Amino acid sequence: MPMVSKSTPSSSPKTKINQVIDRLFAYLQRQWRLVALVILYIFFHPTFESKLVALLQSFAPSWGSFIVWCGIIVTALTYTYVLCRRRYVISEGVRAWTAFLFLGWAYYRFIGVEDYVATPTRIPGICYVDFLPFCGGCMAFVMWWSHRHRTKPKQEGAVESRFGYAVECPCAPEDKDLLKRREEAKDLAEKIFQTNTSNAAFTLGIIAPWGAGKTSFMLSMKDYLEKHHSDRVILVDFNPWMYRKSPNLTQIFFEELSRTLAPYNSALASGFTRYVDHILDRDDSAWLQLGVRLLPQGFKAKSTNEQYDFLKKEIGKLGRKIVIFIDDVDRLDSEELIELFSLIRNSSLSFPHMSYILAYDKEYVASQLQSKFNEHTYRYMEKILQEEYPLAKITPEQLEEALRLELKRIGSDDLCAPIESSGIQLVYHLPTLRAIKRICNTLSSYRKELEGNVALFDWFIIELIRIQYPRVFDLLRVNYTRILRSEGDQYIINVLEKGEEQSPLATASLPDHPLYGGIINPSRYLYEHQDSLQINNVGLVIELMGIVWGETRKVAPLQANHVDYIGRYFYRALSNVEIDDVAFHRHMDCPYQELKPYVQQKYTTHQWEDLCARVYEKAESLEDIVKVLRLTFYMHSISEGTVMVRTINEMIDRLRDSLEERDLRDTLKNILECADIRVGVLRYFGYAGEYGHSSTLPFNQNEIEEIKERLFLLYVEESAPLNPVECYYLWLQTRIAIKIAPKGETLLKYSHAICHPKMDKVMKEIIEKNIELLIPCFIEQDSLSKDEYYLQLPYPIWYIDKKKKGSEIGYFSDFIFGLDGDSSPIIKEFQALIREWLKMESNKIPFEFKHITPANIQWRRRYRFLYL
Repeated sequence: MPMVSKSTPSSSPKTKINQVIDRLFAYLQRQWRLVALVILYIFFHPTFESKLVALLQSFAPSWGSFIVWCGIIVTALTYTYVLCRRRYVISEGVRAWTAFLFLGWAYYRFIGVEDYVATPTRIPGICYVDFLPFCGGCMAFVMWWSHRHRTKPKQEGAVESRFGYAVECPCAPEDKDLLKRREEAKDLAEKIFQTNTSNAAFTLGIIAPWGAGKTSFMLSMKDYLEKHHSDRVILVDFNPWMYRKSPNLTQIFFEELSRTLAPYNSALASGFTRYVDHILDRDDSAWLQLGVRLLPQGFKAKSTNEQYDFLKKEIGKLGRKIVIFIDDVDRLDSEELIELFSLIRNSSLSFPHMSYILAYDKEYVASQLQSKFNEHTYRYMEKILQEEYPLAKITPEQLEEALRLELKRIGSDDLCAPIESSGIQLVYHLPTLRAIKRICNTLSSYRKELEGNVALFDWFIIELIRIQYPRVFDLLRVNYTRILRSEGDQYIINVLEKGEEQSPLATASLPDHPLYGGIINPSRYLYEHQDSLQINNVGLVIELMGIVWGETRKVAPLQANHVDYIGRYFYRALSNVEIDDVAFHRHMDCPYQELKPYVQQKYTTHQWEDLCARVYEKAESLEDIVKVLRLTFYMHSISEGTVMVRTINEMIDRLRDSLEERDLRDTLKNILECADIRVGVLRYFGYAGEYGHSSTLPFNQNEIEEIKERLFLLYVEESAPLNPVECYYLWLQTRIAIKIAPKGETLLKYSHAICHPKMDKVMKEIIEKNIELLIPCFIEQDSLSKDEYYLQLPYPIWYIDKKKKGSEIGYFSDFIFGLDGDSSPIIKEFQALIREWLKMESNKIPFEFKHITPANIQWRRRYRFLYL
């Protein structure tokens, strides 16, 4: 049968007057010292005035007094400033004393007292006693300032709240009723009020899981009783969790009850104190024992039954019902629960006109009592609680609405659509409002560097795993390479076939290694370790993992199923080699010249390789393609170890798709002529020619060779100062000759023909002027035999074979032996190496260097090719 509450009118004017009177008397009770002083002054004001006038008449006005008085004024102003900065809250006691002193000053200053005249200061019209209203004004200003800053417009707070956490607190009566329980709470409160407790107390348990709104429900009940039955009920709040470390919970409960009943019946309050002393059999003080001897028929002589009859009679005199709300019962341990239930049981059997309302999670309480009562646990609870009221389970629709509102509050309401489309059942993963606030707090508080660097939906799911299943999250973080399999750029949850137990890399000595251990089947593993991982439902965990790493889910950048981005979800930070996506896209939207400082900065960090791999992502429009192509050549220029031939070729292909052949040639010529990318263009020609990619360019072979030579000559001409070693290395890369076969295929031309006479001539002059610096570049150490060396001579400027000597090609040994060996130990040692090499038929010779350190340029080139 449903509960039907009787319609009760709203608070009447009489009730409001009673509330005002109650508040007034409560204030007077708090300020009883000041009230007593005022009364004494009214009764004995002649005595007060005679003493005060005598004191004031003895005041000695002087320059010293005036200076001190001014100092006090300045100090008061300074202290007022300090208090305003702190937004200092002045207590009601200080305010009352300030008002009293102000009235006293006004009386003595203007009305006057016989034989008293206020002592004037050096300032005309101002007396020393005027210091009192000045201090009062300072106090009033501090109060006004503090109040002004505590009562900011609510709109401003609402705007700022999205940047803060959602504080977990019970719903106040003015809050939105998300769970639609307010009317239900009113009905239950009315039913409890209508319950006849004239013979014995009534006990009710409000049961619901943790975070399901029990406290908010109780607050709604109390609010209803206060508004509609304030003159017929006394409400008592008792939270045993606040006193869980106290030695005796029963004593504290009755002390709280006594304090609450004291304003209504002093005999009842003291009676409860004596009653608890008696039932606890405490040792009384010496004064109490003396009272027992002097008054043998007094309160100590009363038996338990007599004390009970006395308390029952006094409770009846109240003409009110006592409703005791006990919250957080499900935070106590087994011993504390038994003591609390014993207390309630004894009180409910003894005292009438009382109702106990307890809020708890029944499963938790039962689990705590299981060790004490075994199969009789629920029977024991039935003896304590006459009725249980289970709160209605939160519906999926209510959870979805609560999540939507919280996401909107933190500015992530665009997450609602992917959550809904994913099909996730929130009622199982986020069963309470507390869980929803917690996940939303997590979403709003991830590190700033992750903003824009993670897919918000993936972050939501993985954080949901971390919060609800923390041990599973730790398992994933350490072993995700064993739980997930990679297919290209995608991670997919493992499903083991029959008989497949290990990955190919697994070894018997490393079965549990996070990287090389055996494959983990998530379903099987979670079922086998369900207790240690603290999982109630394995299927729910697998469901969340499948949403992120399911086989049918498409992979995309920033998602957790992408092999390049998964780490940031588990470690909650970008690694030192990962680029901030937000900053990357922001800079890539800038013009080319504004991009260069960003590229230079990344070159000095571990994020350079990531930038090289992603620089083409934003190249969609023709303008962006040109910008990225030029930027890629610039990156070639500042970084020797960067080889991005494929990226450049892809950009050229995109240009070809967007432009006609003539426009393509003109656009590329304009790009290649830019001075800041000259080195990068030359390096590209070297790599592209050596690896057969030059056919991507819309130029024939002669045009390519002409461009290379012209750019190299400009590089030498405009470099100030010129680095001979880097210039030689650039020439060595650029001089690689290629040719295009009649059918269009690229052929490498290894014969050292003269293809760039002007470039070779300039390089020859540089070598002759800087031979001592460049000699190490001509020597290559054998990679297998560290004591043997090759000669890498500057072909085709010089040859070692005299048969190839011609009018344009010199003989290298003639040039070297023509140098003055005595002028440099490096030249002399190199001459000795040439002599030994000419004697040997092999292309490598053993030699022991004392002054020369081989540059191993070919090693350097082979290392660079690894980037291709």
